[in-house]
Amino acid sequence: MSHRPFSLGGILQKGFFASLFDFKFETYITKSVASVMYAILTVFVILATLIIFIISITLLGDPYSGGESILLLLVTPLAGLLTLIVIRMGFETSIALVDIAQNTKKSE
Repeated sequence: MSHRPFSLGGILQKGFFASLFDFKFETYITKSVASVMYAILTVFVILATLIIFIISITLLGDPYSGGESILLLLVTPLAGLLTLIVIRMGFETSIALVDIAQNTKKSE
């Protein structure tokens, strides 16, 4: 069994696309992709929250909307915040798992 040296900067040595198509999974791209993906998802969640919030404000003037518009007005920011928290926790879990794998590989 051959032992290959492991470096934390493996993605920088191989290049992003070489690491992306590394079918042996010798390098991890999670850390380099996570920040970009988190930024994109944060923008989407904020935009969706703002759009729904604006819709709920416009529904306040509708005589047929009842209490749904007030409920939507109160729940929308909370739902957006909880969505961001869950997304962040998912990325942190993924990065922690990659860190564990890298440390395990390094200690072998």
